[in-house]
Amino acid sequence: MSDLTLRLYHGLPAPARSVAATLHGWYLRWWRYGPNAERLVAEARERERWSAERWRAWREERLAYLLHRAATMVPYYRQQWAARRRNGDHASWELLEHWPILEKDAVRDQPRAFVADDCDVRRMLREQTSGTTGKPLVLWRSRRTLEQLYALSAARTRLWHGVTGNDRWAMLGGQLVVPVDQARPPFWVWNAALRQLYLSSYHLARELIPSYLDALARYRIVYLYGYASSMTALALEALRLGRRDLRLRVAITNSEPLLKHQRAAIAAAFGCPVRETYGMAETVAAASECDAGTLHQWPEVGVIERLTDGEPAAARASGELVCTGLLNPDMPLVRYRVGDSGRVADPAAPCPCGRTLPALAAIDGRTNDLLITRDGRRVYWLNPVFYGLPVREAQIVQEQLERLRVRYTRAPGFSADTAREIVARLRARMGAVAVEVEEVAAIPHSAAGKLRAVVCELPPDEKAAVLARRAPAGRGTEGSSPRPDTTPSPGPRATGPPLPLISVVIPCRDEERYIGACLDSILASDYPQEHLEVLVADGMSRDQSRDIVARYAAQHRSIRLLDNPQQVTPTGLNAAIRTARGDIVMRMDAHAVYPPHYIPRLVTALRETAADNVGGVIATLPADDTPIARAIAAALAHPFGVGNAHFRIGVPEPRLVENIPFGCWRRDVFARIGLFDEEMVRNQDDEFNQRLIRHGGRVLLIPDVVSHYYARRSLRQVARMYFGYGYFKPLVFRKVGRVMSLRQLIPALFILSLALTTAASAWVPGARLAFLGIVGAYAAAVLGCAFHTALRHGASCGVAAAAVFPTLHWSYGLGFLRGFWDHVVRRRRHSAAVAVLPQTAGTRTAPVHSRDS
Repeated sequence: MSDLTLRLYHGLPAPARSVAATLHGWYLRWWRYGPNAERLVAEARERERWSAERWRAWREERLAYLLHRAATMVPYYRQQWAARRRNGDHASWELLEHWPILEKDAVRDQPRAFVADDCDVRRMLREQTSGTTGKPLVLWRSRRTLEQLYALSAARTRLWHGVTGNDRWAMLGGQLVVPVDQARPPFWVWNAALRQLYLSSYHLARELIPSYLDALARYRIVYLYGYASSMTALALEALRLGRRDLRLRVAITNSEPLLKHQRAAIAAAFGCPVRETYGMAETVAAASECDAGTLHQWPEVGVIERLTDGEPAAARASGELVCTGLLNPDMPLVRYRVGDSGRVADPAAPCPCGRTLPALAAIDGRTNDLLITRDGRRVYWLNPVFYGLPVREAQIVQEQLERLRVRYTRAPGFSADTAREIVARLRARMGAVAVEVEEVAAIPHSAAGKLRAVVCELPPDEKAAVLARRAPAGRGTEGSSPRPDTTPSPGPRATGPPLPLISVVIPCRDEERYIGACLDSILASDYPQEHLEVLVADGMSRDQSRDIVARYAAQHRSIRLLDNPQQVTPTGLNAAIRTARGDIVMRMDAHAVYPPHYIPRLVTALRETAADNVGGVIATLPADDTPIARAIAAALAHPFGVGNAHFRIGVPEPRLVENIPFGCWRRDVFARIGLFDEEMVRNQDDEFNQRLIRHGGRVLLIPDVVSHYYARRSLRQVARMYFGYGYFKPLVFRKVGRVMSLRQLIPALFILSLALTTAASAWVPGARLAFLGIVGAYAAAVLGCAFHTALRHGASCGVAAAAVFPTLHWSYGLGFLRGFWDHVVRRRRHSAAVAVLPQTAGTRTAPVHSRDS
């Protein structure tokens, strides 16, 4: 778009801009999706299961065709090879390694020279890159190339994650969809042709973000696509505001590296998985992340080489990416230096998703912005500098060879010790450099709206001279490790009491959909990772849960996988607690994600109050974007669904309660009162907290500490779960010797009243009337609460809620009556063993002594 056209577009009123965007969307739709779209998508999905041998043969044939076409039909390459022949060079153009590296400047300076002779650019789509460096590229692609590219995109971004072209989506990109100086919403346009809400990345000030969030809700957005940094800005503000109406199916990031704290924040705010993609406008390489967390390459797009100083990099080392495009033979780019560094995954390691596409282990950063040490080392991986620290966004700038500037926006908990930790971690990687830490209101983004996390401002001649001095053997960071160090360097600590080691215990069984997001959120915690251990007690999962946890454990020393052969929650918790080394033990659930401040806030509350168990509020998220799933989540946060369960409905200020679901305890609590009662297959937290209170303990609920819990997705699942809760509740009453709350009896009393009035109606004249009165009152309550749900969450959710509320009540009530018969009348016993843990804080498993509770 020319400057004049852009000014005219910006001068339109907001509705007219959306009309213009829609017209342009129809134009793009014609180019991208032709009559063969469905066939191309199906073929792309079929290729995902090809063997490595079949892929090798296909790519060799395609590469041979492209190299021959480039050498004979593309002016730039034809002249290049002619010059080489005149100089006596007889190298064959059929071998990729005989081609020189292609620099961006060559394409930028003469783009038409890269278009094949038999192509007419007037019949091709002209596109221009965003020009991150200030100098954009002009590219041409045929309609056939675009159709193939967008078929791959549909197959490996949308369909992998359950969304289609008919779903409404929001884009956070670099287009100037509204004037930069605009101060009032809307900061977006609606492109009806592509069902796309295009959001500006240039207006994400904190005071303006609520209008963005309102737009996501108003336009009923199903999935989000765009820059990770922009998504994170939305997510952090949504979490701060406590917005629970922004449930998405998936968030897909592009153009920027996706960092762990960003993934956790986006997942928590929007209640969805976050998936990363990799690619560039030049279309010479592409990759996308599957549900198992693997970044799969798209082999049809290009051939990826990894080089170190012009030579192939070691097998699993980071190297500069040089790519040859296979998808666009009409403007072929051969051995094109894309400006990124990365690593490939072990080709022998199959992905749990079942796809055979090759994988990238990671994209480590822009090669132009790698930091340089005085002895000539390239420092590739700087994300760990900020792991576990209370920082929202950060940028490292190398202003001089021995001088760095760190710009950051703070998160709660940032202190002078945090700044000293950043300095120490940078010096551990860069040597004796001067580091200036500077707080800013916002990190400056590029002209395209992207966040550059690392910026090297060294002059090119100085950089070249320093790199010429090779680092001594064994000291360089290139290729020194198969994966980056994810453990923060120790660094100086504040004087005063040391931070305690926290043992996070997670019972898990068949949680492949959720365990990855759970662990990502814990790894993104503001609590220092070197003071955390995460113990996942797996109940011999039948899905991919164990493989997922094992993969995390291989990458993070703080995570361990434990076996729970009894396959129930209390035995898993006890196994993890016995193994725990921490001074504080914190229970988390695999079905939930946690904000970065979750762990430090609970630890602070435990240390600063007289409570023996502290916990937060649960915000219930739908497991699917269906009316039933949304209604289940709404019902589990509604007083009619769960009564006065404070940890579900919330409280205005901290208060002592009877129960919290995910506890945080000092280790000596288990020495005093024992571990979890293994007879309590359900409701083990109820029994444990009542035992704690009976021993003089206090249970404290902190209202501003919120975990996000994924509810069950179907009526059958929620009925089974609530039947179990009801079934084991009488056993809790029997063990603690009292009824803890009247609300826990109401569902069973309701069912009994219906049964008694029905039975008595044959003999008692008023019994039938009483039955009808009870049924009528209950039906009115259900319909009234369903209507209230519809007002808050939409009509379809309200209709579904009319089925969800009775399911909760009847399942719980029937389970309670069955449990009362088994546990109180018949006094049926389960296999029970409560272990008392000796006071051995900070040690490994010690002998335990069993007793019955």
